[in-house]
Amino acid sequence: MQNDQVKKYIVREGDTISGIAADLGVKTGDIQKANPGISIDSISIGQELSLVVPRCMINVKQTEYKTSEEKIPFEIKYEDTQELYKGDSKVKTGGVEGRKLVKTEMVSINGILEETNVASESVLETPKAEVALRGTKVRPRTVATGMFANPSRGSLNSRFGERWSRQHTGIDIGVPRGTPNRASDGGIVIFAGWAVVMASWLLSTTRTDIPLIMRIMIQ
Repeated sequence: MQNDQVKKYIVREGDTISGIAADLGVKTGDIQKANPGISIDSISIGQELSLVVPRCMINVKQTEYKTSEEKIPFEIKYEDTQELYKGDSKVKTGGVEGRKLVKTEMVSINGILEETNVASESVLETPKAEVALRGTKVRPRTVATGMFANPSRGSLNSRFGERWSRQHTGIDIGVPRGTPNRASDGGIVIFAGWAVVMASWLLSTTRTDIPLIMRIMIQ
């Protein structure tokens, strides 16, 4: 004789419906019936499934143990320094992962894995923390941050890259005359004035660390 028991199953990496059904001794159709609102063809990691697992009046419980070695992640400790700007960081001493021996208890009923528990853990190698320097110095407005802001409101007339069989080392933004403009990032103005570029006003700035020209054309 047997009766049915409803249990929950959390989808793990590498799981398939057919594989879950084979491991638990059920049919894929039964899984579909127990989860009417779920598409069994597109399950995802961490998803919860309802399963109807057959249980006999007399069940055989079996407990097995497995030992495996796992890595222990290292933590990151920060030291403030005036040698770096705010928002910048640098590794001072690299971290080292530790190792531990994990003994896992696996409980099966009638040959079907029912639960998995960590029986014990023993540290083989203690992890060593990473030390990182974190900047506290105020960043001057002329020093580049590496993140560009939109310099003006307008349409992007020409992108960075090849243009007219030449390399266009900037972007062109078309705006009405008198529109306020601002620097995309910290840098030095290298030219501001009239230039023969489609009869437009040309404002060129460059970052201090990479040779990238930003141009704003005012129509």
